[in-house]
Amino acid sequence: MPLRIRALLGGALLAVGLLTWTPVPAGVWNDDGVYLVIAQSLAAGEGLRYGGVPGGPAASKFPPVWPALVALVGGATPDHGGRLVFVNLALLALAGTLLAAWLSDHLGIPPVRAALLALLASLPGPLWTVAAIPLSEPLFLVAVLLALGAAARVERGDGLRAEATLLAALGLAFYTRTVGAVLPLAVVLALLLRRRPAPALRVGLGSVLLALPWILWSGAATRALDPGLRDTLGSYGSWWIGQIRTEPAAYRAWLGQNLEAVVRDATALLLPGVEGAAGLLLAVPVWGAVVVGLIRIGRASRTVPLALLGSLTLVWLWPFQSARLLTPWAPLLMAALLLGAGRMLRAGRAAPAALGGAMAGVVVLAALLHAWALGTGRPWRGLEQRAEALARAVASVEAHVPPDGVVGAPEMWAALRVHTGRRAAPSARFLPLQTRAPSWGSPAQQVALWRATGIDGLTTGTANDVHAETLTRLEERCPGAVHILDTQPGMLLVRVGLDEACLRRWDSAAPPS
Repeated sequence: MPLRIRALLGGALLAVGLLTWTPVPAGVWNDDGVYLVIAQSLAAGEGLRYGGVPGGPAASKFPPVWPALVALVGGATPDHGGRLVFVNLALLALAGTLLAAWLSDHLGIPPVRAALLALLASLPGPLWTVAAIPLSEPLFLVAVLLALGAAARVERGDGLRAEATLLAALGLAFYTRTVGAVLPLAVVLALLLRRRPAPALRVGLGSVLLALPWILWSGAATRALDPGLRDTLGSYGSWWIGQIRTEPAAYRAWLGQNLEAVVRDATALLLPGVEGAAGLLLAVPVWGAVVVGLIRIGRASRTVPLALLGSLTLVWLWPFQSARLLTPWAPLLMAALLLGAGRMLRAGRAAPAALGGAMAGVVVLAALLHAWALGTGRPWRGLEQRAEALARAVASVEAHVPPDGVVGAPEMWAALRVHTGRRAAPSARFLPLQTRAPSWGSPAQQVALWRATGIDGLTTGTANDVHAETLTRLEERCPGAVHILDTQPGMLLVRVGLDEACLRRWDSAAPPS
């Protein structure tokens, strides 16, 4: 693809990001705050650790590439001046050019048409939301597209250099987001389907060797954590296995429930704002077009449809529902939708005209809906409410918590660390399949967590529900242990006094965790 067309496409995508960007404070999503906390430790030369968490535990949840980039660009401060957002917007623009190049180089689509397809495929609002927060998805998307380009060359037998490039891209993807483990599985299966066992073996072994250091290190670091912190600060793999092992029946029930949610969220990713009966009606032609598009893409590289199928399967198997897990795959799904609709539109000229008209309508509707969502700021509406809640929490903590205090929060605890400088830690558990107690933990589990992290000083509760039962029981057993310091809409700031006498009474009366 000519450099001029790539530059025009990248500039157009960067302009979309800058024109639609709605500033929000760092840490408003929670994970972005954790990234900043890790980046601050890296910038200070303390290594990959959760800075500010009492004990300084190793950061075994998130791979190091994105926190290292955050530290490198100097974005590990609350007032980063938009540097991180600009980096993420630039990465999304780069991803768009890589997608256009893939469409042109491997599908033979003329460069201008490929650029237009890539522009439309990059419009889904969640992409720009994760860039503005900012999170690691834009960098991961770049790594995915680099890997898919290299995989297509390996599939057609371009030699060891293409395999080395592929392994480098696979390593970048995995060390940005561990969900990148889906990619080497897709590549190996694609090579085996093309009856190329030798490169499949090399890519498979190379991927294992690349991933093994992180798997071993994060596993050991997770085991070193207090048990109450493993579900919030530990590795994803151990958390996933633990959920299945402790609640197998709940997990089986979850799989049936989550399948519908994945289809709904993926359809909403392609057609934002279309819900209810209209969503169900449009889902059939939309996913029909996606399948047709993936068949066309699969003729050039079987890795792409296999990677998409693997990612959707992983989201289905994941014991927690989050539409954000689908976000990095939005451009590929959109590209498949557009390609499939185009193929069916051309087929409609020889078949019933209704088929071509329906596909043209799907394409126009998708483009208009994405443009409307971006133009009206729909992807950022929820973030603005979270930003207001964070601002209230920061002001409350700064006014009532001494500089050497330890503040806990169910969410955005890392943001409180970043914005106030206080030590901070999660104050609730994350056990979404737990059936004997709420997903945020029983009173016994929460108090055990507070003791382990040193939150015998202060804690924040969101909307008074996450910690309400625990605080009530604690006050019953230790009168005077709970002091309300501040009350704000949707937030309660309290001081918790866990002295030795109180802990003895609690241990003698509390049920086992």
